[in-house]
Amino acid sequence: MVLESGPASRDRNYWLIVLTMCVGFCVYFIYDWQVGYPAANRKSGTEWLQQNIPGAQVTEEMFDERPSKEMFEALRLAPPTRPDEVHERLGGPPALRRQNGPDELVEYFPSLYGCALVTIRGGVVAANMEWRDWKYPRNKIDGQFHFAILTGVLSLYFLYRVYKAATLRAVIDDTGMTFGGRRIPFDAMRSLRDYSPKGWVDLYYNVGAGDVRLRIDREKILKFTEIIDRLCEARGFPHPIREFEAKKAATEAS
Repeated sequence: MVLESGPASRDRNYWLIVLTMCVGFCVYFIYDWQVGYPAANRKSGTEWLQQNIPGAQVTEEMFDERPSKEMFEALRLAPPTRPDEVHERLGGPPALRRQNGPDELVEYFPSLYGCALVTIRGGVVAANMEWRDWKYPRNKIDGQFHFAILTGVLSLYFLYRVYKAATLRAVIDDTGMTFGGRRIPFDAMRSLRDYSPKGWVDLYYNVGAGDVRLRIDREKILKFTEIIDRLCEARGFPHPIREFEAKKAATEAS
């Protein structure tokens, strides 16, 4: 008589929980990368600009990708003298200006990641240029993207594990066993041993010149005990579960 068994629910449910958590983290990182962190930067940038520039009209369009901190560092390392050179190298004219006196003007170049401050005295760019990061610098925003990629790849792996756990099948017929798509004739089976009270036993079978181990796990296959019974009956193996229970009873009795 043919014995057929589907998967046990515990292994499938375990990987399903892990998959759900990983997908949740992936969505969380994507949200922070695309929405959460940029919104926090626009908020902190708006507050800082309004505090430092009386009457400033700060708009969302000011928080673009440019200028970046890298663009500012390149400007600082090779400082220009004319304001138009600054505008050209930072991607355009300043979004905001503040007059500090008759001869001093501070130009503000905000972006999504921070703000470049350039002081002009007497029409000449001063050396004390400054960059101010918003709440989340670019490396932290990019870090959320990298975490999203990592958890996305892990989610694909865990999805594969869910699929494998949910589609596991074992079939024992008159000539052998097919377990998870692997066909093992009775003649190739060498031993069934190393039973663990955690719920698994190892089947050793011959492939070519050596033996291969197949672990049969109670948490993965539904009819675990019936499969062990049938293999022992077909091959005459000592029953590993009964041997373990007999040794345990003898130890407790002594």
